[in-house]
Amino acid sequence: MCRCGCRGWCTIFPLLDAWVQDLEKLQASLKYCVLDIQCDWPAYLEIIGGRFWNHNSHPCALCRISQDDMTADNVHSITLDNVGHLVYSSEDYNNDIGMFTREILVDTAEMLRTIARNLEYSRLDRGRHLTADLPRYGLRKNWRLEPSRRLPDVSQLEYQELPLRVIFWIAPRDARLTHMCPLFSLEGVTQDSWSIDIMHAWHLGPMQQFISLAMHSFIASGVFSPRSVNIEASELRELALLAIKAELFQFYKNLRSTDQRWREKGSEVWNLTMGMIGNEDTYNLSAKAAESHGLLRFVLWLLHTYADEFAKQPDELARKFALLTACAEAAHAMDELLELEFRQFTRQHCQALLQLYLRFLTLYLKAGGVWRPKCHLLVHMIQRALHRGNPRLYSTYRDESLNGVIAKIARSAHRSTWSNVIHWKCNFLQQKKLEDHAAEG
Repeated sequence: MCRCGCRGWCTIFPLLDAWVQDLEKLQASLKYCVLDIQCDWPAYLEIIGGRFWNHNSHPCALCRISQDDMTADNVHSITLDNVGHLVYSSEDYNNDIGMFTREILVDTAEMLRTIARNLEYSRLDRGRHLTADLPRYGLRKNWRLEPSRRLPDVSQLEYQELPLRVIFWIAPRDARLTHMCPLFSLEGVTQDSWSIDIMHAWHLGPMQQFISLAMHSFIASGVFSPRSVNIEASELRELALLAIKAELFQFYKNLRSTDQRWREKGSEVWNLTMGMIGNEDTYNLSAKAAESHGLLRFVLWLLHTYADEFAKQPDELARKFALLTACAEAAHAMDELLELEFRQFTRQHCQALLQLYLRFLTLYLKAGGVWRPKCHLLVHMIQRALHRGNPRLYSTYRDESLNGVIAKIARSAHRSTWSNVIHWKCNFLQQKKLEDHAAEG
């Protein structure tokens, strides 16, 4: 990655622009068109030059919510057509790009030398910015030289042939955007083209947080703890978790014998430790997304199986288990709805999914759950499902599964031919899969 202060944009931009040029040719041939952008939340923000969740004014790239408003207090105002805040539309994006960029024609050698002398690299401004006002050329201090198709590498400005049109980024440092996205120059590609990934938004988000909360509640109940009084609290928690793990593995065994689909495609955890279930401040479960489905079913089964014992707990804890049970039922119903095989989601499907999620979220928070930005992102995913269809059918499970394959290929490639070997082997692997698929068909 580049170390000029751009935070990787000088490396990412040429790749994106190369893709755009290839895709423009394909779209011009009328044989292909870009329908979706599929990636997880951090990758999307990096590509479009958006802000991350910790930004005070613009924590969400899809609406105008602020950090102070991104709390559970606004859940009651959410509907299928309204997230409770103004949507950041494609028109808003285009207007911002128009305000945040200036195209300058550099037509003389003197102008080029003057601009180059007053440019330096700044991490604060994310690249090569002006250190002084240049009123003669209509340029101001802190304006940043932006990579473009004419100038993909801003470090090469001094060596370009004239005349040259360059772009300066003039937005305030706390603006919503940090760069302009080349992908949005493709015809028909806008912010609405992004298909929010259910794996990162739901399976690795609120679902896992709920499972962690439930596990900690099981341990705290004492139902799974030994009755000895001469055991330290930390050891007592470990022993309770061992009992829960035994229940989990027995649950898996029963599931394999009764559920054909689970036997073929189910993903099971191989262990259950205190480190895996996270701490009680964040409830971050350390498990793969596919493993979360089985853990959710296990949590629901355990809540139903030991319902009588949980009801005998002190009033506050018994109420918590009642909330967890209703919460698990709503989450499981969401999973079943998302398992539908067809792509198109009617308004009725989306409304049912939103109601189940809001019920889950409300109960989860009342049971002591922690609010996270993904709780907000999931609302956008459900609202977009009305136009983009069933989120399960455009998740990044397949893309994530390639990470391990590419890592193995990279380890087997010599550094002198590294990139070529990776491209050749990935192409060979794809061709082999196509041949196998054709043979099966």
